Amino acid sequence: MTRGSASGARGEVPSQGTGCTSPCFWFNCHGRNDRYYRHRGKIHPLVVANDPLSGSRVSGVEPMLFRRACRRLVLLGVLLAWSVPAAAEDYYIGDVQPFAKFDMSLYDRRPWNNEGFFFSLDYLEWWMSSPESAVIGNPHANPLVQDPPFPGGIFRPAFNSLDTSFFEAGRHSGQLIEFGYIEGDRGWMVRTLDLNNLKQSISNGATEISLPDPQGLISTFVDFDGNGWDDDLDGDGIHGRQGLDIDTPPDRIPDVPAPVDFDDTVQPAVVFNALTATLETEFWTAEFNWLHRYPRSHYGGFWETFWGLRYINFDEEFIIDGEGGILSTLTLASAAENNMITIQFGASWMRQARRWRFRMDGRLVFGLNFQRIRQKVSFMDQSQRYVFAPGDGGGGDEAPIVGTDLVGISADAVSDSWAKVEFVPMIEVGFTYSYYLTRYISVRAGWRGFVLDGVARPNSMINYTFPQFGILRDNNRQYLFAHGVTFGFDINR
Repeated sequence: MTRGSASGARGEVPSQGTGCTSPCFWFNCHGRNDRYYRHRGKIHPLVVANDPLSGSRVSGVEPMLFRRACRRLVLLGVLLAWSVPAAAEDYYIGDVQPFAKFDMSLYDRRPWNNEGFFFSLDYLEWWMSSPESAVIGNPHANPLVQDPPFPGGIFRPAFNSLDTSFFEAGRHSGQLIEFGYIEGDRGWMVRTLDLNNLKQSISNGATEISLPDPQGLISTFVDFDGNGWDDDLDGDGIHGRQGLDIDTPPDRIPDVPAPVDFDDTVQPAVVFNALTATLETEFWTAEFNWLHRYPRSHYGGFWETFWGLRYINFDEEFIIDGEGGILSTLTLASAAENNMITIQFGASWMRQARRWRFRMDGRLVFGLNFQRIRQKVSFMDQSQRYVFAPGDGGGGDEAPIVGTDLVGISADAVSDSWAKVEFVPMIEVGFTYSYYLTRYISVRAGWRGFVLDGVARPNSMINYTFPQFGILRDNNRQYLFAHGVTFGFDINR
């Protein structure tokens, strides 16, 4: 192997190695990125029958995994095609002795840096910050509800009994892989980092949510006196849907037709007998860098700078499944896709003493985040009106009897989508300690982390207003912090 730079010393850069220990990274094996899971026997609402975004019919087994695998393979092919110079150029391969005895310079007892192709693989054990806490329900409106909606029930403001603070900083395993080539003071590197999907969920019993209903669709007509007619709650003589009482004094029985009086309705509290909330997170990134290695400094360390392009993908889904109560079912799914195209500049410094080497590096990343937010909500009412058996009108043996539907709904589904481009900055730092087993093979351990701002997270972007729901577009910027330990090996690095 020839010596490196003109100064007689070769520089070296720390490996940010990323790794994948199985083909699952590229082909997304079942159980790895299967985002089409089912909730309580229902197909995920974002992929049910008719896709409102494309107009096409989608089945519960849509080949999303295949498309994602193809996308990553194409991206890898582009990176490799860009990174490899013309085929006619001669590559320096080295003497290809991976198990050669570890070599030290006799001049200053510090080893020279390796040259040629290199490869690094790391296993990651990382923690990622949870999204900002948001209440499940409308935090700004508390409509008056009658609880319970029958004689003796009191009117009170609706409230939210659950929020998303139970989602913790999730632990993700993953892989960090690095592949490149360097000769003398110049080279290139392809790097990928992939964290396995994390899914968190919580199930709760009786859960109330504040759900403003400006159209009065989940309100009910009531028959508190048990005479079989809608009660005239506002005292204008009209009995809900069933007509006007013209008798003097009123006998509480409608005599002639009249327009429906919606002021005779009562909005019951929206309480689910059981509610489940689920959050699923996915993160991966790929980058290409040009490398420049500097000669050894006066104090024995090496500097290396690099710059290039980086793609970052962060997707998150938030799903609510509620059952029982005045709404027999409510399934709300909100997904945020963050596709970031950025440029990055970085530097690394390393120093070696015999078989041990310390490396640290930092990256400054900035670019554009192409956000896409999707939401789909399906619901069905309880097909029930609160009607009471004949009695004294003051409690006693009265009990709700199944009657007609709620005022305005039976079953429905609504969807919404929105896209926005945001500026995103990111800082990534890390360090490793390596031990050389042979001249070209080393094992290493370290720590790495990053802070990323300007990502959309779906749990705080839901407009809880019945029946249209919708996306809160001003809540599309949150920060993301991830860090953890790394364990891996280098070949010819």
